[in-house]
Parts: sequence; C-alpha cells; structure tokens
Amino acid sequence: MVKHIITRWIMAGLMAGLVCVSAGADIIRVGQGEFCHPSYCYHTIQEAIQEAHEGDTVLVAPGVYYEEVDFLGKAITVRGDNSAATVNGGGGFAVVTMSEEGILQNFVITNGTLGILCFDGTPKVNQVTVVYNAFGLVVLGDGNPQINSCIFRYNSNGDLDGADAHYSCIQEGNPGEGNICMNPLFADAEGGDYHLRSRMGRFNPAGPGEQGWSEPVWLNELNGVEGHAAASPCLSPDRLTIYFNRYIPELGYDCIVEACRETPEGPFTSERVLTELSTTGYHVSAPWVSEDGLRLYYKENLADGNQIKMAQRAGVGETWTPAHTFYELHTNGARGTAPSLTADELTIVWHSGNRPGSAGEIDLWLATRLSRNEPFGNIRPIDEVNTSNNDISPYLLADGLTLYFSAVDRNGYSGINTFKATRSSLVDTFGNVQLVEIPGYSEKDVSNCWVSSNEKYFYFEKQESGQGIFVSYYYEDQWVLDDETSPCIDGGDPTTNPMDEPSPNGARVNMGAYGSTGQAGKSEKQWPNPCDINQDGRVDIWDFAEMSGNWLWKAPWIE
Repeated sequence: MVKHIITRWIMAGLMAGLVCVSAGADIIRVGQGEFCHPSYCYHTIQEAIQEAHEGDTVLVAPGVYYEEVDFLGKAITVRGDNSAATVNGGGGFAVVTMSEEGILQNFVITNGTLGILCFDGTPKVNQVTVVYNAFGLVVLGDGNPQINSCIFRYNSNGDLDGADAHYSCIQEGNPGEGNICMNPLFADAEGGDYHLRSRMGRFNPAGPGEQGWSEPVWLNELNGVEGHAAASPCLSPDRLTIYFNRYIPELGYDCIVEACRETPEGPFTSERVLTELSTTGYHVSAPWVSEDGLRLYYKENLADGNQIKMAQRAGVGETWTPAHTFYELHTNGARGTAPSLTADELTIVWHSGNRPGSAGEIDLWLATRLSRNEPFGNIRPIDEVNTSNNDISPYLLADGLTLYFSAVDRNGYSGINTFKATRSSLVDTFGNVQLVEIPGYSEKDVSNCWVSSNEKYFYFEKQESGQGIFVSYYYEDQWVLDDETSPCIDGGDPTTNPMDEPSPNGARVNMGAYGSTGQAGKSEKQWPNPCDINQDGRVDIWDFAEMSGNWLWKAPWIE
C-alpha cells in the first residue's frame, strides 16, 4: 500500500549517472556552530555527499541539520562523529534516501513523510534512531537494506515497510532476530534528547544556549543586617569557607569576614568578623587565603596608601596574627590592592596605581620569589594585558596559567567587566584576553572575582547598587544516574565491536543513535568472561601477562 502511494512521487531519472569513483577513500567532514572550523569543510551533509566518491566517509559533527539527505546512489559511509547528529527533514518527503551499498550510522532521523527511503542494493542502517515521521523506513524496488541495532519509535503510520530489522527496538514489532518492542526509555523524547536512560550513567548534554555560565545567584546572607554589602570574595578549595570584606557599622570601617557552611552548594550559616586584623583602625579588605587555610593575604588602607599584608594562624579555626607587610611591592609610595597568588605562593599578582611604568591610572602587576620566606622580586607590570583604562582586581588560578581580572570601559565594553587571559607556562606572557560573559551582567558591573581551579564556579562582586556577592555555575555536558535502565542498552548486534562505548559496556553495543559512541548509555552487566582481564574481547597471552605481573600480590590485611 505504501509503495503505491509514494511511487508516483519518484522521478524516473533519480538514480541515473550519480556514482563517482576515486582511487582512495577520504574522510569528508561536516560541522556547524562550535564545530565549524577549518577541519570541517562543509556546513551541510548534502554538500559533503555531492563531493564524496565511492568508499569515502562523510563524518558529521553533533548538531541538528535541517535538510533532506540523498546518498545519490553512492557507496559511501555517512556517520556521526563519536556522537549522534540529527537530520530534521522539515516535514519534507524523505529525510534520507539510500541505495546500493551506502552506510548510515549514528543518526537521529526525524520529521519527514518517510524517515528513510531505500531503493536497490543492500544499504546498511546501523545504530540509527528513527522517530516522529509518518513512516519510519520504506523500501522501493529490489532494495534489501541491512538494519541493525536501531530504534524505531513514534512513527505515526508505521515503522518498517518492505524490510526487516535485527537486534533493534521496533515499536510496532518485527520478526527479525534479536528485536524487541519495549519502551526504549529515552532521556527526553519530547525535548529531542534520545540518549538512553541508565542507572550506571547517561550522557546528559548541555542544551542549546546552556553551555556557559548560569544566571547568577545572590548570596544575600553575606550582607550585613543594615544592608552593607559583602565584597571581594575568596573561598577555600572545598568551597565551605568564604572570606570577604564588609563595612562593620559598630567599628566604623571595613573588616574581613569569615563565613562557613556545611555543604559546597548550601547557604553560609555562620560568620566571624576578623577583628584581629583590624588593629590600626583602617579599612582591611580584598582577602586571599592559602590552600591550607593558614595564611591570609589582604590589603590594608593606611594614611599614606594601600599596602598588601599577610596574616597567619597555627590551625584552621584559630585566630589570625598579622605577620608581614610586603614593602618590596610598595617602593616609592606605590599602592597595592587585591593580592592573588599561585598555590605555592611564589607568584603574586595585584593592582597598583600611581606607579612608574603603568599604562593607565591603575594597572595589573606581577612578582615572583623562590620561596615563601623570601621577598618578592622580578616585579613587572602585566603590559600584555594592561590598557590605558583601569585594569583592576586580578585573580590568578592555582597553576598561574590563567588570569581573571576586571577592567573599566575596556575594548568597547562599558562599565566594569571581568576578563580572562591565559598563558602556556609561568615564564610566558598572558594573551588571548576574552570577556567573561555572565547572563544579564555583560557590560555592567562584574568585578573582584574568585574562580574555582576547575573553572566551574565563579564568585563575583556586583558593586552597582551595592548588591553584594553572587555565584554563577558553569553548565556543560555531564554524566547523570537515572532510576531505570533502557532495555536497548546491551541490545545491539552482538557481532559489533563495543569498545567505542564507555566502560562499563557489558561487552555488547547499545541500540540506537548513540550506540558505538562515547555517549552510549553505560551497562549494568559485568564483562562476560572474567579471564579476559584486559577486556579486549579475547582471552590470550596478554591476559596471562597481566595476571603474571600481579602474581603473589596480597592485600595489606593478609598475613
């Protein structure tokens, strides 16, 4: 019935004279958005197919491609690049047209009258998810497609016409070997996420526009009861303790405050004003704490200018004792503010005004030393970053290779913004200066930041309207655990090599678009043969070598 309905839509010359042959097989790349760079030659799959010759592989980067794809009768492979790409036919006739010896692998095929149309030959459809079409796959002519490890679901008028599948999940059922007709348990079919749920681990991609910093969360609990805003955050590596400065009305000046919480994501529930640092009656601010929590670098406002100082304590939780002033950083009356150091405390950055060699009124400076007991030397302005405008409040990541800093009206960005610069080694200069884009805060007021060493947590101060300290989280792809596992995991063709799937993979590929890729759902099954020690699919001399290398090993509790 289906064949009679659609045959008249096929033009007589569709398959004529379209096969190109070349002496060697090439890889032709397709990409868009973040994947669109010189190594990806084409923006659409069809453009790449038109240039392909017999035996070539068209490798398609992840993304949604709004087009209809025709293999043009060519014996080529079109597959996703270690993930699945989506082809959305836009409601057209056939999303993918195949014939002869073509291979389609690792795709989601959706939104067409026909998901896949096959003509003559034996094209292969491997690990493809075909969803939300009128018909899933239809065969015309003498075609005999080889369909393995696929999922057909939500195709309103049927899944397969004129073909059988094997080791696949077919909603309407199919007699082929190894098939099932169960719910595949997609992560979010309505939202277009066809990863398979798994109790052992499912790849959860960041959605469109989600890659990057989140909307900031206001840490209002750090502000004073009279509305005095917290400023200049610095956290311990475990993010359970935060140091910041705030105006203390009863003392009449800014003090450094230490606040604690029980979990890294929870609210700060207790705080202590470090009055032991405020011995002169001047403001103290801009704290930076060492990784062991025993040394605190900060700025003190004095009558003759700001100075960078250091306090220390014998143990975490004990009181601080002012211990050192870094006079070498303040020669000739130079001021110093906002110190930040590497984890070993041998490199320091800060901002300074009214200092010879500055490019602007306030600039960033850097100095180094050989040990914590020595003074800093090699003092230099960070000329590769400084501009004629004010560059302030640097924050150096623990390895010293990434520098965050704030700047006023820099490079066309109005207001106070935060920027990021990087370098390859401690002896190199910084470069690649980029704006840190916080949703809703670009070109406004983002300054005095603290960034976790993995660059996933960004704490900053918003001085506009005196609001205080905020935190933003970096969204990216991640692995999550579900409360159920898809029956399509470990359900694919048992003769297909599963080693491209992440461990544990149960020694068998998954059905669907993400099978045989790094985003395949993880398996609950154990490796089938415990003697295959290196899990390469065979028991051989290499397994014996692995065992003999650990011969006579024993646990510490064995006498």
